[in-house]
Amino acid sequence: MAYESLATDRFADLKPGALLDELDASIKALVGVDSTGGYGGIPTLDNAPQPLDIDDIGEYSPGIDEIENLAVAETLASDRAMAYKGRGEDQPRTYHTVVEYGDRYLNSTGQHSLHALARVALATVTLAAQSEGAELDIHAAREGQRPLEIHDEIVKGVWTLKQYDDYTRSADEPHTPENSGEALAAGLNGVLASEDLEENSDVCVVISDFLGGAQYSPSGALRGFNWQSPLRQLHNALGDRLLIARLTTQAQRELPFARTLTHEGKATRLDVGDYLRINDRYRQMAAQKAQSTQAILRGMRLLELDAGDKSPLVTVPKFVFARQEAAI
Repeated sequence: MAYESLATDRFADLKPGALLDELDASIKALVGVDSTGGYGGIPTLDNAPQPLDIDDIGEYSPGIDEIENLAVAETLASDRAMAYKGRGEDQPRTYHTVVEYGDRYLNSTGQHSLHALARVALATVTLAAQSEGAELDIHAAREGQRPLEIHDEIVKGVWTLKQYDDYTRSADEPHTPENSGEALAAGLNGVLASEDLEENSDVCVVISDFLGGAQYSPSGALRGFNWQSPLRQLHNALGDRLLIARLTTQAQRELPFARTLTHEGKATRLDVGDYLRINDRYRQMAAQKAQSTQAILRGMRLLELDAGDKSPLVTVPKFVFARQEAAI
């Protein structure tokens, strides 16, 4: 089915510096309200007494935390006394980021393309690492192409985002891999195998629509995905320090109405009955994938980042920076 790409997409078209500036303003407005959570409630450096040593903000512990490390603003916003937690040499912090890019991200129904939302999420992670004085590891995965690997000991947000933009806009013909649907799984396995992964302190952010890598039985039944095992391993290792941004759009759930089907460059005219039959099968397969994906992601720290979101500059920073609510 031929989809129409979004002709204009503000968050995809913004220059890296402009996008980061807008995000930074939104983050500062948000974090001032509440940044009191455990890992994932990420503090900025603006008001930290020792910015280079900041690790997190948590509940004040008499006899362990120094009185001068009391976080006044966070204490007033919470029902508990909160303190800045220092990071020692034995507690490094790196932000590992796996962002899957697909040409399908340009085709969506809503306010934005999924590519634009992935770009906003990646830019937010660079600011999170920068705000904490942490290192940043990025693995950008694109089906049929070599991944883009970036490691910043000192985060250079504009440069980093430009490298990602160049990668996603590359006009090179993709090389057909022996096994399709491996990009996301390969990125997750790369984080697990990394010698730089510190399970007691590091953060991992995964950005994807989670549609690739489906595995089927001989009868055609969906058995699962090749990325689910490494993702669960990361969740077991990191807990709430694993953040999942799942890119969604109405086009994943049902076909936009169309009277023409395009396959291998050939257009076939459809009548209404043809469209309804094709759409019914599409919706059944989409629902099966969605149910399986929801079951896999259940219990993980998850943001459903939809193409219809009208304010991603608020939604994404709130997910990354705001306090993680305790499960009831």
